[in-house]
Amino acid sequence: MQQELLSKLNYNENFKEQLPPLTPEQIYEATLHAKGYWRKIFLIMLYTGMEARDVYDLKPKNMKDGVIKKLRHKNKYRTAKTEVDMPIVPALQEVFDSFPTPVSKDQPYFKGYEKDKVSKAIKKIFTSAGLDGYGAKSLRCYVGEEINSQYMLEADKAVKMALSHSKTSKQTAQYTRPRVADLRTLMNGLAGRIAEAGGN
Repeated sequence: MQQELLSKLNYNENFKEQLPPLTPEQIYEATLHAKGYWRKIFLIMLYTGMEARDVYDLKPKNMKDGVIKKLRHKNKYRTAKTEVDMPIVPALQEVFDSFPTPVSKDQPYFKGYEKDKVSKAIKKIFTSAGLDGYGAKSLRCYVGEEINSQYMLEADKAVKMALSHSKTSKQTAQYTRPRVADLRTLMNGLAGRIAEAGGN
């Protein structure tokens, strides 16, 4: 019966196999191939997890007390509003310090958003670094995967030490419940691992 059901399944020929998660070393290599205007866009996306459209909407008024706060561009299609609330870590501040601040706090840092143009530019950066198939969404995935793995790894280490469990103990998970981590610490960790990958 099971074999019969499997034989009747239709597969989408356009489905692409998911690429492996990017490593800090690969991300660092990609940053070396990001130049000029697109380097700024690439790095802001990397250190914030923001979509390109939200980067282009970014204005000085969205940055206060070391934090980026703004409504996401997708909110006009949603009833439940979501907000970008991202700490500006030193690596990100360096990017903002590298170009002029608009005279008006309501003026965007970047102009002329074109989805296809941005998509091609980010893909080109990855391709130049020998990372074919990766693109703008890959940067958002990297941020999510890094935060998740960093938090889980550090939490596991700390709990094992506190409870005097061995490094290979399978019991530690029984004593842990996730809590919201400090995003600034996690994003600093993300930036730090990329720097370490480049020997900095």
